Amino acid sequence: MTQTDVPARIERVADALRRLGHAELAVELDEVLAALNKRTIADEPAGGVLTTGEAAARLGIKSITTVKRWAMDGVLDGYRRGGRMMVSAASVERLLASPTVAAEKAHEAARDEAFAPFDFSDEEVPVSSPPGRRPWAATRA
Repeated sequence: MTQTDVPARIERVADALRRLGHAELAVELDEVLAALNKRTIADEPAGGVLTTGEAAARLGIKSITTVKRWAMDGVLDGYRRGGRMMVSAASVERLLASPTVAAEKAHEAARDEAFAPFDFSDEEVPVSSPPGRRPWAATRA
């Protein structure tokens, strides 16, 4: 299910509830849908929002997934814009000097050090089959 499917599903459920005689629940769903539709960019914080990639870069970490997790856990103030997760710039600035970011940087450094022996070069891996074909598919002569 995508973000764009949610309002249509809420409307379908509200209609089904009306048909089943649960008008009060249908009205409540209509109110929830109206509240969701009212949320605009104006609801976002005054300092603005950053994408998770921008937030990770500003925090000096590599993992966008970590930024998303922090937003879901409430460490950062997270917002949805369409299907994207955004975080407030103010919460990123607040988190910059925290031990949480320092611990994440240390974790990333330890991980990079552990994987360093397996990183042989930046050389591209040669493609053995034409683009769009599975490497194991036999080529016709």
